[in-house]
Amino acid sequence: SGTGGRFLILLSIKYVINSSQTKCQATIGERRRSSLTATISQITLFSERRNMTSQRVGCPLTKLRLSRAILTTLSVAFLAGVALTSCGGGGGSQDSTATVTPQPPAIVLPPSNGSPDVGTLLGLDINQNGVRDEVEIAMYRAIGEDMPTWAATMKLAQLYQSWIANPTTDRSTARARLLAEAQAVACLSSTSSRTVADTHLIVRELALRTFTTRERQKIQSDMNQAAGAFQIPTSLASSC
Repeated sequence: SGTGGRFLILLSIKYVINSSQTKCQATIGERRRSSLTATISQITLFSERRNMTSQRVGCPLTKLRLSRAILTTLSVAFLAGVALTSCGGGGGSQDSTATVTPQPPAIVLPPSNGSPDVGTLLGLDINQNGVRDEVEIAMYRAIGEDMPTWAATMKLAQLYQSWIANPTTDRSTARARLLAEAQAVACLSSTSSRTVADTHLIVRELALRTFTTRERQKIQSDMNQAAGAFQIPTSLASSC
């Protein structure tokens, strides 16, 4: 009967919708719900029109049942295709969350003390990263949020600060420290996207900011004199 055929269609549609809701994400199901509702209404209306037409022309019951069976199969196939498309099945494209590129960590500066610290030899290092706070703040103003350049600059700044913390006039120690300085500068040049001239300006600015007082400058001068003249290996240029 007409009621039985319509019930079969609605039952098939309900099965497909329930299956798709189990497999699909809730957000995808919400976007497809309006489209499925419109499709169900069109299929039901088409079935009723076919039923009325068959009664007017005296269409045999067997042909009418066959048409309803075909209609049911097409309805289920159509809705299954919609469900597979929305779920990404059948080799179709899937709705997925776009991959978010992780951002580099932000530079966290120590609190500014308002003026350069000249009260002690080592100065203030509140965040205890091996760099005086006023040096770190000044270099951030010069470099900004350039993480590769910033990281390499901080390594060189830690090296300079270690010279102040542990002065030396021993030749071998002084030469080893100058070799480490050359390596740190080479690392800065290779990792930074800035020009060679800009890199040299950063190194010069860092040295001026680090060796500010006469006592600090004397430590640097005495170490350079103790090292004397020597050749820096070219292999250091490629190491970082």
